[in-house]
Amino acid sequence: MEKVFLLSQQHWNIWERQRRKMKTNSKYDKQKRRFIISGVALAVSGLLLAASYAWFYMQRQMSTAAWIKAPVVLDIRAGNNQDIKYLDMGDIEVGETDGHKDYVFCVYGKPVDNYSLQLAYTTNIAFHYDVYRADLSENGDIVFQSPEGSARFKRVNDTPVIKGLSMNEIKAQNSSPSQYQSHALSYGDEKKENIVDKNKVQANNEPLYFLAEENGVKVMKPRNILKNNADFIDYYVIRVSWKAGEVHEDKETDIVYLTASR
Repeated sequence: MEKVFLLSQQHWNIWERQRRKMKTNSKYDKQKRRFIISGVALAVSGLLLAASYAWFYMQRQMSTAAWIKAPVVLDIRAGNNQDIKYLDMGDIEVGETDGHKDYVFCVYGKPVDNYSLQLAYTTNIAFHYDVYRADLSENGDIVFQSPEGSARFKRVNDTPVIKGLSMNEIKAQNSSPSQYQSHALSYGDEKKENIVDKNKVQANNEPLYFLAEENGVKVMKPRNILKNNADFIDYYVIRVSWKAGEVHEDKETDIVYLTASR
């Protein structure tokens, strides 16, 4: 059974430090995979200073990267529009066969023409990640549950808006992981300076980035405008899947990071 740590909004250049602390802290059982998820939007709320910056890897052809100013109109929340702390991706028990587990989250905010949705993660564990549009449905087969209540969801269709590959899948298609990575932004500052030496970073701690795409464009359009016409809420399912023999119980920590930006 996995242990989950929820992070506040942070830059990726603290990953290595976190990993070292976890590795040397004896209270962590090395036979358990620890799956960290930080599911916070770059836009969190008006309580944050307008001058604050959040890190978002913008790419249209997996070739460009930039820092952008955090907007103040978008937020990522757990399923059923609940606090992000309930987006709990723990308790993934991997058996001897292929498997998957579904989690629900949403993008909430003031109506915008479109927004970017991005998934990034480290690769210590050979998980594959798919993100699908979803709707509330009384007969849905995906259940979100928290101390604040539960709800059922169904995928809108079988086409993921994000298809996050594992390292094994990238190698199988004879691609280079570097086309999905940006070391300068992962381990540098907003100006791509003060970059940590790449030789000091484990290969699996170089995150992969995947931007949501729909109808041939890498932006999402708000679909569910609320009755007050002042807010929207779009639901998504993130499916974590694995293949038998590729995932083992002795792996270390992985970080999964969801971001939304106008």
